Amino acid sequence: MRPRSLYPAALLIAALLIVPAVAEDTNATTVETTATATATATETTATATATATATTVSAPAANFYMNITDGTVPLSVQFTDSSTNSPTAWYWDFGDGNTSTSQSPVHTYEVNGTFTVSLTATNAGGSDTYSLASVISVAANDTDTTSTTVTEPVAAFTVNVTSGTEPLSVQFTDDSTNTPTSWYWLFGDGEYDAVNQSPNHTYTSSGTFTVTFTATNDAGSNTTTGTITVTAATATETTATTAATTVATTVATAKQVTTVATSSVAKSSTQSASDFLAEQKAAREAADAQAAATEESPLPPVLVLGALATGSVLAAMKRT
Repeated sequence: MRPRSLYPAALLIAALLIVPAVAEDTNATTVETTATATATATETTATATATATATTVSAPAANFYMNITDGTVPLSVQFTDSSTNSPTAWYWDFGDGNTSTSQSPVHTYEVNGTFTVSLTATNAGGSDTYSLASVISVAANDTDTTSTTVTEPVAAFTVNVTSGTEPLSVQFTDDSTNTPTSWYWLFGDGEYDAVNQSPNHTYTSSGTFTVTFTATNDAGSNTTTGTITVTAATATETTATTAATTVATTVATAKQVTTVATSSVAKSSTQSASDFLAEQKAAREAADAQAAATEESPLPPVLVLGALATGSVLAAMKRT
């Protein structure tokens, strides 16, 4: 039989051996947990930093160039985007009212002029615009019917006659260039025409007249002048006209007088032979006098004949 006093001592010794071992295991677990938490936190921080770095995008720096900068209508130009920082969208303004959203478009200028071109490049970081002022110069093509350029007229005209005797009829013909759309004529004699392109005008008085012609279109107007000379009718022409009128009047009068004389002769049935012979002699003397006057007269023969006829008629009337 063992002594009972040894059991408590044995239990105490066992307790002293077990407690440190348990404490050591607990410390080990705590250290491991702390290391795990630290590693996890570091990994999370690294991941967050990497993510933030990946989402930072810089705005583009817009830029471009073209294959040609001048020419005639129609002018086709190749525009090439050379922007940096990887833009994802583009907006072109070609300066002639046309635009494009292509990265590197081709544009054709259909009208003449000088044009400013701009490009706006955009990405997630923002946008940037680059412009070239008056970079494209397009000249009109003389054979191009789509050109909108209008040039003011160069006024010119021709006439069918530049001088003559009144009344003088003149045909004016517009010979202007650059397609005028309205015309204004001043004929120099107080008359004008603001309607007809190529009018006809008659000058009814003599003189030297300055004709002023103005041709107009949308671009402006231009004026030119010319001269028309009108002379008065000559004395010979005036005399001839007067003589012709006198002859016509004389012949008409002679016819009337002859009719009256014939009627009077018919009524005079009691005339004696001696009286008749005397009247015939008087008529012959009158005719001889008229013939003598004819040799010195500058009047046309027809006037002389008219006078002779008038003398005969008067002689016949005396017999009545």
